[in-house]
Amino acid sequence: MGVDFGRVFSSALSYAFGLKRLLPFFVLNLAMVAFALVFINSIVDIAPLLISGGASAAPWLNIAGAVLSLLILMVVISLVRIFYQGVITDNARAYWQKKNVKLSKSYPIAKKKYITILLALILSGVISFFVSFVFAFAGTVGAFLSLVASFILSLIFLFLIQIIIISNKGVLDSIREGYRLFTKNILDVFVFWLILMVLSLLIVVVALIPVFVALIPVIAPLVESASGSVTYGAEFAGEIISAVKSNMLGLGIAGVISALIIAYMQAFQEAAKTFFYMQKKKR
Repeated sequence: MGVDFGRVFSSALSYAFGLKRLLPFFVLNLAMVAFALVFINSIVDIAPLLISGGASAAPWLNIAGAVLSLLILMVVISLVRIFYQGVITDNARAYWQKKNVKLSKSYPIAKKKYITILLALILSGVISFFVSFVFAFAGTVGAFLSLVASFILSLIFLFLIQIIIISNKGVLDSIREGYRLFTKNILDVFVFWLILMVLSLLIVVVALIPVFVALIPVIAPLVESASGSVTYGAEFAGEIISAVKSNMLGLGIAGVISALIIAYMQAFQEAAKTFFYMQKKKR
């Protein structure tokens, strides 16, 4: 069965505009932005001590603690995001079938399938790592084969959440179904992935514009130094630190805008995968 890519992606772009649909992703992204700003501010505060060489081990321990906290936060956010991916998948299924269903109706379904989704994603990650690890010992050819194998596996595992939510498959059955879907629709899956990546990249570029604008005061001294008109040193580092500190509000506003746009992209991606899978399942 052919895929109406125009309908898939236009419907996904329209679906993601729903504020309630992208709000959960926005909140999670906002948490990352807030922590990143706190982390940057902490680094800026202790940077003069590190540059002068008069700092004790305490600042480095603080940095290590902040990095560890960031890693923990990323894991927690990833776990929560998986749940909302399940929610969006179920809600997008109803949207595709022209049913007006509240997002909250999909929460119990995502909750019920959460462990299955999590285990399937973990298993797919283990398989991908194992395949890459095996090829890693084969030199240059092995590195190339590892990239090819990783790419193919990413296409096989692309619709795991949709398979589990929509087709009610278990962990192993979802892996098998992903393999079957890919092998029987190689061209369609590849074209879908390519369009999805291009559109996602365009959205990311738009999302980064506010951040780039906010970083102009920081980038300007770096550009001057690259031209040779400014010499590196403590004074130059001080200018960079001062520019960052004075522009924290701008970075915060840019981060909020970018978080919202990225949330739109995340809702769009899950909806597009759901609509593609629904077409393939003829639902």
